[in-house]
Amino acid sequence: MDTMACSIIIAFLLIFGITTYTGASTWNYCASTNESNFYYDARSIVFITQHTATVKVREISVQLDNLKSAKTKSKKDKSSGYEKDYIMTHNEIDCTTKEFRVLETIEVRTGKQISHIKTLESPFEKIPSGSIIEHVYRRVCKMKR
Repeated sequence: MDTMACSIIIAFLLIFGITTYTGASTWNYCASTNESNFYYDARSIVFITQHTATVKVREISVQLDNLKSAKTKSKKDKSSGYEKDYIMTHNEIDCTTKEFRVLETIEVRTGKQISHIKTLESPFEKIPSGSIIEHVYRRVCKMKR
């Protein structure tokens, strides 16, 4: 399947809200910075070609995430998925070329969506070494091996 066909399929899925999985999200811990914890949704991973997948990633403030964990005594390796403040990106990753692009970004504050940006035609970029998206790349692309 060529890149244009993939873009059209992804656009259709995003515009009409159709997903290729059922059930609740499974947010698994991926990486941290000083400011944020990052989780990827294991159930959102869809291989649209043999070597290209899409995946959703959530960024949650360390301060808010630690507060939630202290209250619920949950493990750091999972996120409930019901946080009220987060930024979520829907990414496309090419496992062969080690490139990615962001398809959409959603920001939620106090449980309400405050922004939603679709960037379906954004160009692929090389995945920087040591970046959060490199951690996501390793987990997603390992699934196909």
